[in-house]
Amino acid sequence: MKDDEAQLAALIHRGKKIEAIERLRQRTGIGLAEAKAEIERIEMRATAIWAPSRRTEGAPPVAPDAAVPPPPPPPASTKWIWIALLIGAGLALAAFLAR
Repeated sequence: MKDDEAQLAALIHRGKKIEAIERLRQRTGIGLAEAKAEIERIEMRATAIWAPSRRTEGAPPVAPDAAVPPPPPPPASTKWIWIALLIGAGLALAAFLAR
């Protein structure tokens, strides 16, 4: 069945999902709904295998539904730099307006 599944996965990869369903029904004699469900299962499993071909060179493989972690928060010292800049800007504005 592995060879048959590989052939069906190749059909799915080429965009011939309906043909894959028809071939599966001919080989196994199962109904349309069962064949469609089986083809979708093969498609999901094959997508995880083909995912590395859609990624950038050298990047680790990523599952199709993997969540991307949020970026880390900036260090606390960055906050104080912005506060100092705002105070300095306010003092400069006050000195300019006092003229």
